[in-house]
Amino acid sequence: MGDAAMMIMDRLVFGEDSLKTVEVLRKEGVKVPVLMISALSSIDERIRGLTAGGDDYLTKPFAMAELAARVQALLRRLDGIVPGVSVLIPYEGSQAWEVSSAVV
Repeated sequence: MGDAAMMIMDRLVFGEDSLKTVEVLRKEGVKVPVLMISALSSIDERIRGLTAGGDDYLTKPFAMAELAARVQALLRRLDGIVPGVSVLIPYEGSQAWEVSSAVV
């Protein structure tokens, strides 16, 4: 996984369900936190995402502030393991959110 501190995965990227990808990563022993985002918002779909290996599940549409807070929470769990991790989350618009485990 290289130096990734965490991953954000959309459930239906390019028409394929990323649940299989997360399941394979977990079977291979990859422990990097995964935040799943999806328009599939039923309780059953959220449970599927979490049981497949996702550490958090955020449904669309969502506020960028909520995404940033969830990323910050996942990075906080890594504090001491990956100190000083900083992530820039760009999005369409004039503002980007920066979150860091160092500020938690």
